[in-house]
Amino acid sequence: MIKRKWRFLLVPLALVLVLAACASPEEQAAEGVRSATKLLEETPEQPNEKVGEHGLFIPSGYQVETGSEAPNILLNHSNDTYVLFINENEPATSRLYYDLLVSDPSKEIVEEETNELSDQFGFAAVVAHSDDQFELIVSRGGVKLSTVTNDKAIDTKLQDMMRIVHSYQTEEASQ
Repeated sequence: MIKRKWRFLLVPLALVLVLAACASPEEQAAEGVRSATKLLEETPEQPNEKVGEHGLFIPSGYQVETGSEAPNILLNHSNDTYVLFINENEPATSRLYYDLLVSDPSKEIVEEETNELSDQFGFAAVVAHSDDQFELIVSRGGVKLSTVTNDKAIDTKLQDMMRIVHSYQTEEASQ
């Protein structure tokens, strides 16, 4: 009799845990953009990688593709390729990449959020790319990172991407 009671408690609990882990892409997108833009209010990670004259924090598991140089730096993680574009002519307060995104009628924006502080402007966005793929975009000023990925771990990917973008430093700034 006691074994039955435990079974009736464990099965629903297991079901709840499985369903919670299977958040829809839209839910992941909403959580991811919210968390990513909040990171702009925190102290950036210290750069652990140098690419040319640029310092970046590269999270564990990400790799800078050999031969990558500014303004386009390629990163790899799992099966995804990320493109980091650095426009040194744009200040940290630039809204250029955001304005280009929202003014493009061909982009089907699933979720987007901005964060404007006195010394910087940033945003995170998820754009529908195909049935099961999304373009993830994060930016702070003139630094933008994007990738096209499946609908798995969108929230985590956006947070990692913002950590990379937020950590960007030129050689002069790190001295």
